[in-house]
Amino acid sequence: SYQERQNDGQIGTLIGLAMLFSYFFLVAQYESWTTPIPVMLSVSVATLGALMGAQLCNLTLSIYVQLGILMLIGLSAKNAILMVEFSKEDHELAGNPVKTAAINGAAMRFRAVLMTAISFLFGVWPMVVATGSGAASRQEIGITTFSGMLLATVFGIFLVPGLYAIFARMRDWTARQLGIRKTQTNNR
Repeated sequence: SYQERQNDGQIGTLIGLAMLFSYFFLVAQYESWTTPIPVMLSVSVATLGALMGAQLCNLTLSIYVQLGILMLIGLSAKNAILMVEFSKEDHELAGNPVKTAAINGAAMRFRAVLMTAISFLFGVWPMVVATGSGAASRQEIGITTFSGMLLATVFGIFLVPGLYAIFARMRDWTARQLGIRKTQTNNR
């Protein structure tokens, strides 16, 4: 409680820093400033789901809810990263059009994304319905991560490929306007 009062009001800064560092790591991974944006927007959907779940269950923005939200940044980004990575490779290395690459990336990773998300949801469910001593803290983390991951999975499957297509088209259009030629490199 003492540490919670001492750190009161810093969750916005922590979430902002977590998002910023996640974005920079993805920029380095994709070697692009725009490709990580669909991943980061899917993280915002997970955060919205966590906040909605906390609101529905009348939870305060306690340290446990805040911890759950921070955990979701990595958990929800993982699913989006899988789809964006395959879409990017399909577009840039295989030369497929952006729309086809986005659909192919989502189709190739659909089962993997669903299986990992569903296994996570089943794994965190005991925390949602926890009873006994210390149950309140487990419930707060469980409800936050469960609702956030559920919303990110349900909407992410449709949202991420569409966002990838939008930002890939913008990147390709900008490159054409600036006269930048794409080089196809295989980093494997």
